Amino acid sequence: MKKRQPVLGYLGKQPPAGELAGQFEAEGFAVRAMTTMRQLEHVLHKTPPHSLIIDLAGQVDCLACLDQVRDVLTGTDRLPRLLVLSDRADQEVRLRAVQAGVDAFLVKPVNPRMLMPYLVPVYGRRGQDYRVLLIDERPDGLAGHIDHLKQAGMKIRHLRNPSQALLSMINFMPDIVLVTCELTGCRGDDIGRMVHQLVDYEDMPVIYLCSDEGDVFTPRDTAPCEVIPVSVSGAELLSRLERLVQATRNRRRKIQYLQNCDRTTGLLNRDGFFMQLERGVSAVDSVALIVFELEDLQHQNPGLSPRQLDDLLVLIANELSRHVTSAQVSARVGDCVFAFLLADKTGEEVRQLGQLLSHTISSQIFDIGDFAITVGCNAGISRSRCPLPDGLPLYSLALEACTEARHAGSCRVSMRELDIDVVLQQTGRDRGLSSLITRALDEDLFRLVFQPIASLHGNSIEKYEVLLRLYDSSGEPVLPSRFVPVAEQCGLMQSIDRWVVEQAVVMLRNRGNGTSLFVKISSGSMQGPGFTTWLSSLFEGHGLPGNCLVFEIREDNMRASLRHAADFAGRIRRLGCGIALEHSDISRDVEPILKHIPAQYVKINGQAINRITANREQQSQLKAVITMSEQHKARVIAGFVENANSLQLLWRYGVPYIQGNFLQVPDESLDFDFGEEVSG
Repeated sequence: MKKRQPVLGYLGKQPPAGELAGQFEAEGFAVRAMTTMRQLEHVLHKTPPHSLIIDLAGQVDCLACLDQVRDVLTGTDRLPRLLVLSDRADQEVRLRAVQAGVDAFLVKPVNPRMLMPYLVPVYGRRGQDYRVLLIDERPDGLAGHIDHLKQAGMKIRHLRNPSQALLSMINFMPDIVLVTCELTGCRGDDIGRMVHQLVDYEDMPVIYLCSDEGDVFTPRDTAPCEVIPVSVSGAELLSRLERLVQATRNRRRKIQYLQNCDRTTGLLNRDGFFMQLERGVSAVDSVALIVFELEDLQHQNPGLSPRQLDDLLVLIANELSRHVTSAQVSARVGDCVFAFLLADKTGEEVRQLGQLLSHTISSQIFDIGDFAITVGCNAGISRSRCPLPDGLPLYSLALEACTEARHAGSCRVSMRELDIDVVLQQTGRDRGLSSLITRALDEDLFRLVFQPIASLHGNSIEKYEVLLRLYDSSGEPVLPSRFVPVAEQCGLMQSIDRWVVEQAVVMLRNRGNGTSLFVKISSGSMQGPGFTTWLSSLFEGHGLPGNCLVFEIREDNMRASLRHAADFAGRIRRLGCGIALEHSDISRDVEPILKHIPAQYVKINGQAINRITANREQQSQLKAVITMSEQHKARVIAGFVENANSLQLLWRYGVPYIQGNFLQVPDESLDFDFGEEVSG
């Protein structure tokens, strides 16, 4: 059966135009624009819309308009989902909208990003082309129902052996399960609960068919389900099936939307941003990205409570959104970082917008409680003059421009043009590398090597950092600096993290002593909800304590999402694991992070360690990092130690641990002798 195009009614003095009309078209809506109540009555009679948007802008009397809509809809068999767009936001008009039966009330101006989530449950509808798994041991017991569902365009798999239910779920991937209550050796909801134990099907809707209405049957699961008599008519079964599937889909979409939404500002979060970025850069002739970075609000305003900081971010996000109404994508990609994707703008238009945003935020005084706050900010802009196959180069270039603006001073704007030839070459290489990474995960082609972390004060406890290696088809090594960004872009980094952690745990179990391994963790695993649950099960399955692992988190990942990092650190600490802050720039103050993250280690990475004997400024910076770390009960690890020149200085300053090729190059075995003191 051909999928029907969803109808969207739009009642207003002007039909939807520009970006809004384009978005409706892109989402597959057939828009019926109306300007009078008579036209609305006609549309409701001929082609009832799934949704009706009521635009009150331009209406002489918006209250009367809502009353008329309510009167027109009275007695309508199939009420559409009602959304109101209004210039007014006072209680009177909101109350009148509620009385008219409105489902959502949005204050203008609105853009598609704000409007489309309210329409998602509607335009995601598939009609009646569902996949139905029917579990019934009787050969022809439900033949009439099967024929009725097939005539409605549904795909049916009739399973007569309940023991094959799980295999059929995985192979057939149904939208709903129909199961008879009386089965040999089990109840119908035994099958339902077994299905719901599968991670991907834990909210699978189930209809239980009983022999007659007199049966007493109460399902023991909590997933969406209904119990109906097997003698129910085909039309009634079809109606209930469709209602149950749609309710489940709507709930899934809402959950997905909430997962991709920043709860503080209402904008997309980092994950939602990257999901939308690729689509946004490939659908237009030219595209620009503005990355807007606020100077460290918590450090500049130490007296702000977390709630007050959220209030400040909401005010800033609203102010930014007010000036960027035409953005295809608006997101908060870090604690103090926002991103806006714009289509079909000239370079001068984008630059002027970036300067306007910077001036607007930096020149404004925000009143938060008893505080009057000014905010420093910088903007980085990247622009491409043609569609892109991939959004990551545009984002990376905008970050570079933002860093350039930050180094130039406060409240600066920097802009870069993207070279499409370079991007296409890079994209081709990235696709090949993505395939290599996927194959490495599937075929266990990654390799782990280990580098010792030794004490400068005679502590013989074994510590190693786990390093990941990847080799191409010719046996040549692929540097992590090359494959990690591609893995992050392709969403493979969390799988790589789990592969590394599992291999490390297996090695520790087989080793059978007190060795600790330091493992790098990506921002995706840090922010994802399921990593620590999986890790706890892994420790339990192998009989290992959590203190055998220390997770290294890059400083920029912590700064980009300090709250996620703090939450992750808390969950990890409860498992007994350690946290190491990977501090790559000793000129930056580490205290704002250590105040929020209970790190046991601060690892200083970078070549500055090997030049420190000849650079007094860096010596002072190193002392400051050591002092601050000790105040927060964190021990410093000096990484990248390549020679003996710096050892005496590191020992004199009280650095507890060192790591680097001076001790041992990374190796596949754990054979370093920790028994002797390493000193200068």
